[in-house]
Amino acid sequence: MILCNIGNERIAGFYSCAQTLQTDEVISTYEVEVVKNSVVEKLQNQTYKAIFASSDAMAVGALKAIQQMNLRIPEDIQLIGYDGIRMTEWTTPTITTVAQQITQIGQRAVRCLWKQMQNEDTLERHQLVAPILIKRNSTKGE
Repeated sequence: MILCNIGNERIAGFYSCAQTLQTDEVISTYEVEVVKNSVVEKLQNQTYKAIFASSDAMAVGALKAIQQMNLRIPEDIQLIGYDGIRMTEWTTPTITTVAQQITQIGQRAVRCLWKQMQNEDTLERHQLVAPILIKRNSTKGE
């Protein structure tokens, strides 16, 4: 199951991944309580090996749903979030997350803006900053 609530490019990426994984289970919402209720409903009707949430806040909603269904994390179902917010360190179990390097992103944005203000060439407008996987207790394996 994939939980997704962000921009069009990320949503397209999640749907592409869902096709690769041969799942059509993509929940798209901004409300954590709606995520929790949707995941509970899905878990009542089907067994999943893992849930990937496009935000850590959504992962917390999924965590609450999994716990409500008396499933064990990561033994029965694994959970991973995205963003790298501190909240994932405070949950039980702690949530594995894909952390964005926000300091590096911010530094690059400021440099690009500065160049624009100086009327310099801004060919660096589209840059990729690789995220970092932070392994915690909601997933198993290496």
